Amino acid sequence: MRMVRLCSLLLAVAALLPADELLARRALHRFASGEQWRVHGAGAGIASLTTGEDEGVLVLQPTDKEVHIPLTERKFGITRLEHVERLELVAELVSGSGVRFNIRLRDPDGEVGQLATQTLEPGENILSWEVPPDRRFKGTWGATEEKRNGVLELPLQLHELFLVRGVADQPAEIVLRELRVVNRSTPAEAIEVELEAGNDIHVLTPTEPDGPVLVLRSVADVPVRVAARVRLTDFAGRVHHQARMIEIPAGEIAHLPLSRPVDQGIFYVDYELTDAGGNRKEGRRSFAVMDPAGPTPARAEGFLFSICTHTERWSEADQRLEVLAAGLCGAKVIRTGVGWGGIEPVEGEFRWDHMDRILAMYGEQGMEIQYLLGFCPRWAAAPERRDAAEWRDWGFSNPREDAWRRWVREMAKRYGDRIRYWEVWNEPDISFWRGTLDEYLDLLRAAHEEIKAVNPELQVMTGGFAIYNRNPDFIEGVVARGQAWFDIFAHHRHGNFRGFQAEVDGPIAALRAKLEPPRPIYFNETAIASIGIGERGQAETLVKKLAFAWARGAMGYTWYDLRNDGFDPQDYEHNYGMMTNDFYPKAVYPAYNTLVRLLRGKEFVRQLDLGEDRWGFVFADDAESVVVAWNESRSEMDEHYLLATGPLRAASLVDLMNNARALPLGGADRLSMPLSSTPRYLRIPGRHPDLRVLGPELKLESVAPAVPGKTARAVLAIHNHHAETREFVAAWQLPEEWGGTSGESILAIPAGTPGRLELDLPIPAALRGRYGTALPVAATVALRGQQPFARFAMPVPLAAFVPGDSAEPVFRLAEHSRVTKLFEADPNRKHLVWTGPDDLAVDASLRRTETHLEIDFAVRDDIHHQPNQGAEMWQGDGIQLAFAVPGQDGFWEIGLGRNGAGESLVHVWHQPKGFADPVAQIGLTTEIQPGGLLYRARLPLAVCGLTAETLQAGIRLSFLVNDNDGEGRESWIELSEGIGRRKEPARFPFLVFE
Repeated sequence: MRMVRLCSLLLAVAALLPADELLARRALHRFASGEQWRVHGAGAGIASLTTGEDEGVLVLQPTDKEVHIPLTERKFGITRLEHVERLELVAELVSGSGVRFNIRLRDPDGEVGQLATQTLEPGENILSWEVPPDRRFKGTWGATEEKRNGVLELPLQLHELFLVRGVADQPAEIVLRELRVVNRSTPAEAIEVELEAGNDIHVLTPTEPDGPVLVLRSVADVPVRVAARVRLTDFAGRVHHQARMIEIPAGEIAHLPLSRPVDQGIFYVDYELTDAGGNRKEGRRSFAVMDPAGPTPARAEGFLFSICTHTERWSEADQRLEVLAAGLCGAKVIRTGVGWGGIEPVEGEFRWDHMDRILAMYGEQGMEIQYLLGFCPRWAAAPERRDAAEWRDWGFSNPREDAWRRWVREMAKRYGDRIRYWEVWNEPDISFWRGTLDEYLDLLRAAHEEIKAVNPELQVMTGGFAIYNRNPDFIEGVVARGQAWFDIFAHHRHGNFRGFQAEVDGPIAALRAKLEPPRPIYFNETAIASIGIGERGQAETLVKKLAFAWARGAMGYTWYDLRNDGFDPQDYEHNYGMMTNDFYPKAVYPAYNTLVRLLRGKEFVRQLDLGEDRWGFVFADDAESVVVAWNESRSEMDEHYLLATGPLRAASLVDLMNNARALPLGGADRLSMPLSSTPRYLRIPGRHPDLRVLGPELKLESVAPAVPGKTARAVLAIHNHHAETREFVAAWQLPEEWGGTSGESILAIPAGTPGRLELDLPIPAALRGRYGTALPVAATVALRGQQPFARFAMPVPLAAFVPGDSAEPVFRLAEHSRVTKLFEADPNRKHLVWTGPDDLAVDASLRRTETHLEIDFAVRDDIHHQPNQGAEMWQGDGIQLAFAVPGQDGFWEIGLGRNGAGESLVHVWHQPKGFADPVAQIGLTTEIQPGGLLYRARLPLAVCGLTAETLQAGIRLSFLVNDNDGEGRESWIELSEGIGRRKEPARFPFLVFE
């Protein structure tokens, strides 16, 4: 309440301040050492740009003809200009003449427009370009012909800072100071917000004395005053608020110190700035608090904790930050390096300085590089490929063997004492390799021969294969015919844990069995983007995939990648990183640090038998044993498994962020281990070779949906693994806002037997719910007379109500979290990955009449493609509708579709026992609508064993919508789990029809 009053007071004060629009100047580029500028075209021979600490110096040589010189900076391609009225270049012509500049802008379709050319006069200059308000340009180019319309769409990007050098017999020197954007702005929008925390990668370590500070920089031409509200949230969702009135002079900085957290992990700083006119600016920054796992000086031994990044692409300042970030979180091997074309841009002309510098920077921090041999420079391509318009045609092509052998040999000779692992190409099973299997085997053989001739101890890796099912014949061919030419089998497989596990335990295991003698496997590029699953899901996936890969015999695991490639929230390559592109940590970064701290130096001992969809892996050294465990069934409540540990002094449970809590001991030699959908670490002092699972001790067996005015029954399955009868006590309490009713249940369970402890929860009559929400019931379970061994929030799902008199959709599905994407592991088919609601979304309306259940599905889908019918309908666009009726033996699953001829399609995959096939009696009409298709289904109640009373009491119902744009089933959007991956009617929402 005090926080609300304070914020109200700040806003009241802000309302007294002026709120006129003002001019804001934001620097895009400062030509400093933190930027990476390139001179292109013919101008590269007469122009050189040197960046300093605060500015750049451009020197132009004399020329007897006019020369056009494009200048670009590495981040042009990722800097989005959502709103721009004017661009300004601050520059000084120190000497010379005949220098003109213009600016070229590009839109998302690749269409390019040019602003007017302006002359640089001697002395200080501010060149100014007005951007047309309608963004209409004459003579645009780029993009496809159908998309080139003379209007640049938002967001804009800088394409080139274009210099025209006139005929001159004297050199010219230009000091470039700043390229900036100028807009009219509200006071709130005229404040740029950054965060200072520990170091330049926003990591607070135990040695840092100060806490985080929010830095507010005004880019306005007058003083500004705003009410600042800040919300600090940790990984567990706990929130701390701050609020303050802040006044900032024109062009100056203000600081807002934040409370230093006690716990470790990721912290999100959400800020809101409100000016006197009520204008708001919102944003998020982050920082991590952690005890760094690195850097460590010695070369890695045992399991390789590694990270993929593209250090060579960025400025030297960014390179040093990447080295700092990789080193602090404990990485020992970095998959990076300058490519062939960067080292040998011209045949026989080697430029080693860039690669030398990167290798030295990582080496100074105790890290080594895993090097990727590739790709093909234009000059080394076959003559028929060399002049191709599309660079991938020569860049991914099979190079000349003599050039390839010389390149590999020179690399091994120069770096063989510092680089142990040499990968031959990247993902040759997909379009990164535009050659044949035979050509790749020749490439692999040549690389192996040249590297081993330099040093037989160096390790040759296959190109890391992207994914098995895209080109299995290619991967099988490399294993069958190329075994003599590699030491390590490299594999990737991006995506979620389920897909990774199925591939590793399936076809990849079969391939490894064919390796004679056996070879190590290195998962040297595998991760998941944070799109859809969020940063929590990304951190969880890291732990699951790494622990599982290690348990399956991997020599190392490489997360892809260290930081996001850019800032587009819809581009997967811009969301794989452990950090943002501007070095703000994501949750996966401290999660990686925790992994290394807890598991470095240990060895894999065994996998625990926890049952289906439960995973547990034991790692140990002489000092301690660590169990990494989780419940993949996505249970919302902790389960507990009783472990036989041998003599035990203590135990602790550690979360992904490295926060620990002590666990109560179930005796001198046993322990109750909590298991949740989020992986956690169980730490036990000493090596425990006999650690084993006695069995499940506590599970949520079932829970009835909460219907207002009724009793919801929750059933806890408890197993007594003790040698005598024990009494188990379960205590519970409803949330205060729903009455706060409490109670307990007691059950005596004989030795060595299971029991079912029933909790009857009275649901308040006034409670109303919608699908996706749950009643968090606080509960504990204990042996009578002892402290609880389990404390948890038991989620009781709220029944969803279907109004009897409303035409509004009951369900709207348009979020990433609802979409299952089948091609997120394939970078060359990212055009098939869900991009937003216009790609696939659905509104579902449900009604009951006296005789029918009527359901309308309004589907948004950019391309409708349904080539199948009958049992194969699921492979094309269409609906899978499923429901379970209490008292029936089985469930219903019905397919709804429309073929290319406009005919409506119905198919029944599943029906309860005793019911006839209802296809002929199900009514379906389909209608094309703008942006999609409307399905109207009418299910006769009697045919499905439904009555008005049954629907009023409630049924379980779910559905999914499949998407196929002509290249096979690519994704689906699903109301709940229970249809797409496997059939589980218990996961369907419980619907009550009013």
